[in-house]
Amino acid sequence: MLRKAGVVIEENTEALPEFFVYRYVMPPVTLYKNIIKLTFESRLFVGLVGGKWTIKSIDRYVPPEEDRHADSLANIEERVRHYLYQAVDALNTNRDRLALLNSGGLDSSYYLSYVKVVTISKALIQQNIPLKT
Repeated sequence: MLRKAGVVIEENTEALPEFFVYRYVMPPVTLYKNIIKLTFESRLFVGLVGGKWTIKSIDRYVPPEEDRHADSLANIEERVRHYLYQAVDALNTNRDRLALLNSGGLDSSYYLSYVKVVTISKALIQQNIPLKT
């Protein structure tokens, strides 16, 4: 696809030793000369200059700093619990035919235990689906 767009594809000989040792080349380097990968959470800005699209800038990911004015953990926990309760209460209208799809993680276990306590479901169907990344 890049060749069709007129991009010359050449081997990046400087990246080959890393590839042969680790079987991987760390971003932004690639196995192709003058072709880079964007790293996680990076942004690419392009613009039309003289009739050609050019890269204006690449913003690299900068991890967030701790917010000293953030809400306390207890307040955040209370808000999340409130939203969870609201969601389960909305399910109560369909309690005769309730099914849950869970990832099997800690949050799913908590959610399932709460639903079992709050709902009076005749047939609660639970299915754990492992999430692959």
